[in-house]
Amino acid sequence: MPTHSLLSCVLCTKTYPLDDDRIACDCAGLLEVRHDFSHIISGGFGQYLRLLFSSRRQRPSGAADRSGVWRFRDLVLPGLDESDFVTRGEGNTRLYRDFRRTDAFTGCRAAYKHEGENPTGSFKDRGMTVAVSWAKKRGAK
Repeated sequence: MPTHSLLSCVLCTKTYPLDDDRIACDCAGLLEVRHDFSHIISGGFGQYLRLLFSSRRQRPSGAADRSGVWRFRDLVLPGLDESDFVTRGEGNTRLYRDFRRTDAFTGCRAAYKHEGENPTGSFKDRGMTVAVSWAKKRGAK
Protein backbone atom coordinates (compact mmCIF):
# COMPACT_ATOMS: atom_id res chain seq x y z
CA MET A 1 0.00 0.00 0.00
CA PRO A 2 1.46 3.40 -0.91
CA THR A 3 2.38 5.75 1.90
CA HIS A 4 0.12 8.79 2.16
CA SER A 5 1.21 10.03 5.57
CA LEU A 6 3.14 13.06 6.72
CA LEU A 7 3.86 15.25 9.72
CA SER A 8 1.72 18.38 9.90
CA CYS A 9 2.02 21.37 12.23
CA VAL A 10 -1.12 22.01 14.27
CA LEU A 11 -0.43 25.78 14.25
CA CYS A 12 0.82 26.76 10.79
CA THR A 13 -0.03 23.52 8.88
CA LYS A 14 3.50 23.25 7.41
CA THR A 15 4.23 19.64 6.49
CA TYR A 16 7.30 17.45 6.74
CA PRO A 17 8.12 13.89 5.66
CA LEU A 18 6.99 11.23 8.10
CA ASP A 19 10.55 10.08 8.76
CA ASP A 20 11.85 13.59 9.62
CA ASP A 21 13.66 13.57 12.97
CA ARG A 22 12.16 16.84 14.19
CA ILE A 23 9.85 16.88 17.20
CA ALA A 24 8.39 20.35 16.57
CA CYS A 25 7.69 22.62 13.62
CA ASP A 26 9.97 25.54 12.70
CA CYS A 27 7.27 27.77 14.24
CA ALA A 28 7.53 25.71 17.48
CA GLY A 29 4.10 24.17 16.91
CA LEU A 30 3.35 20.53 17.70
CA LEU A 31 3.46 18.01 14.89
CA GLU A 32 0.84 15.38 14.27
CA VAL A 33 0.75 12.48 11.87
CA ARG A 34 -1.74 13.06 9.08
CA HIS A 35 -3.00 10.27 6.87
CA ASP A 36 -4.67 10.64 3.49
CA PHE A 37 -6.98 7.67 3.01
CA SER A 38 -8.60 8.89 -0.21
CA HIS A 39 -6.59 6.34 -2.23
CA ILE A 40 -8.26 3.57 -0.23
CA ILE A 41 -11.75 4.86 -0.92
CA SER A 42 -11.22 5.79 -4.56
CA GLY A 43 -9.25 2.63 -5.32
CA GLY A 44 -11.81 0.23 -3.88
CA PHE A 45 -9.19 -0.91 -1.38
CA GLY A 46 -11.57 -0.52 1.57
CA GLN A 47 -13.33 -3.86 1.08
CA TYR A 48 -9.98 -5.66 0.94
CA LEU A 49 -8.90 -4.04 4.22
CA ARG A 50 -12.18 -4.92 5.95
CA LEU A 51 -11.68 -8.56 5.02
CA LEU A 52 -8.01 -8.47 6.04
CA PHE A 53 -8.74 -6.93 9.47
CA SER A 54 -11.57 -9.38 10.07
CA SER A 55 -9.38 -12.38 9.17
CA ARG A 56 -6.64 -11.19 11.52
CA ARG A 57 -9.13 -11.08 14.37
CA GLN A 58 -10.64 -14.46 13.59
CA ARG A 59 -7.32 -16.27 13.02
CA PRO A 60 -4.59 -14.33 14.82
CA SER A 61 -1.11 -15.45 13.84
CA GLY A 62 0.78 -13.45 16.49
CA ALA A 63 0.66 -10.64 19.03
CA ALA A 64 0.10 -8.02 16.32
CA ASP A 65 -3.06 -9.74 15.08
CA ARG A 66 -4.42 -10.02 18.63
CA SER A 67 -3.84 -6.31 19.26
CA GLY A 68 -6.74 -3.92 18.84
CA VAL A 69 -4.23 -1.42 17.46
CA TRP A 70 -1.78 -3.45 15.38
CA ARG A 71 -4.48 -5.56 13.77
CA PHE A 72 -5.09 -2.36 11.78
CA ARG A 73 -1.35 -1.81 11.16
CA ASP A 74 -1.88 -1.05 7.47
CA LEU A 75 -3.56 2.21 8.50
CA VAL A 76 -1.62 3.08 11.68
CA LEU A 77 1.92 4.07 10.65
CA PRO A 78 3.40 3.08 7.32
CA GLY A 79 6.96 1.83 7.44
CA LEU A 80 6.71 -0.15 10.67
CA ASP A 81 7.40 -3.87 10.52
CA GLU A 82 6.01 -6.36 13.01
CA SER A 83 9.51 -6.65 14.50
CA ASP A 84 9.22 -2.96 15.48
CA PHE A 85 5.97 -3.38 17.42
CA VAL A 86 6.07 -2.94 21.19
CA THR A 87 2.69 -4.20 22.35
CA ARG A 88 0.87 -5.64 25.33
CA GLY A 89 -2.45 -6.24 23.59
CA GLU A 90 -3.73 -2.68 23.69
CA GLY A 91 -7.04 -1.71 22.21
CA ASN A 92 -9.07 -4.86 22.65
CA THR A 93 -11.58 -3.13 24.85
CA ARG A 94 -15.18 -4.20 24.59
CA LEU A 95 -17.92 -2.11 23.04
CA TYR A 96 -20.66 -1.49 25.59
CA ARG A 97 -24.23 -0.69 24.62
CA ASP A 98 -27.63 -0.46 26.23
CA PHE A 99 -27.44 2.86 28.00
CA ARG A 100 -31.09 3.80 27.91
CA ARG A 101 -30.63 7.14 29.67
CA THR A 102 -27.83 8.20 27.32
CA ASP A 103 -29.83 7.00 24.33
CA ALA A 104 -32.85 8.99 25.45
CA PHE A 105 -30.74 12.12 26.02
CA THR A 106 -28.85 11.97 22.71
CA GLY A 107 -31.66 10.58 20.59
CA CYS A 108 -29.42 7.86 19.22
CA ARG A 109 -28.13 4.49 20.25
CA ALA A 110 -25.07 5.11 22.40
CA ALA A 111 -22.00 2.94 22.73
CA TYR A 112 -18.66 3.37 24.42
CA LYS A 113 -15.36 1.61 24.90
CA HIS A 114 -14.13 1.06 28.46
CA GLU A 115 -10.48 2.08 28.22
CA GLY A 116 -9.88 0.76 31.73
CA GLU A 117 -9.67 -2.67 30.08
CA ASN A 118 -6.34 -1.71 28.43
CA PRO A 119 -3.18 -3.23 29.96
CA THR A 120 -2.44 -0.22 32.20
CA GLY A 121 -6.06 0.86 32.56
CA SER A 122 -5.54 3.97 30.44
CA PHE A 123 -6.72 5.24 27.07
CA LYS A 124 -3.09 6.32 26.55
CA ASP A 125 -2.07 2.69 25.91
CA ARG A 126 -3.35 2.93 22.33
CA GLY A 127 -1.20 5.91 21.44
CA MET A 128 1.85 4.82 23.37
CA THR A 129 2.17 1.47 21.62
CA VAL A 130 2.45 3.42 18.36
CA ALA A 131 4.80 6.07 19.78
CA VAL A 132 7.16 3.59 21.42
CA SER A 133 7.16 1.33 18.35
CA TRP A 134 7.99 4.30 16.11
CA ALA A 135 10.75 5.40 18.49
CA LYS A 136 12.18 1.87 18.43
CA LYS A 137 12.11 1.89 14.61
CA ARG A 138 13.94 5.24 14.63
CA GLY A 139 16.68 3.84 16.92
CA ALA A 140 15.68 5.31 20.30
CA LYS A 141 17.05 3.50 23.32
